[in-house]
Amino acid sequence: MYLRTMEQVRLKDPRGLIWLVDVPGTRRERMRGLLGSPGLPTGAGMLFLGCRSIHTRRMRFPIDAVFLDRTFRAVDVRPVPPGRWLVRRADAEHVMEVAAGSGLRPGDVLERL
Repeated sequence: MYLRTMEQVRLKDPRGLIWLVDVPGTRRERMRGLLGSPGLPTGAGMLFLGCRSIHTRRMRFPIDAVFLDRTFRAVDVRPVPPGRWLVRRADAEHVMEVAAGSGLRPGDVLERL
């Protein structure tokens, strides 16, 4: 069976931090997300392209959900404890899950490297 490796993308925030984020490309990868992960180190995350809502059901750690518009500008950043659902944001095109307390703020623009 062929196992696809998840694409990784490097993004830079306005304060110069380089983010290495996984981008799930298959339905299975998107559904699994961060489930089973022990946590996220600073500068790591998962980017869900074309996604406007997420959940932390069955996750063991809190995250920050960064809602991004099509230009990768953060329109909202919300702390999310385990076991929650976040409803969609009409002005978001993508969601990035990062470690809680990431320091990302609304208005930050992430630049792809």
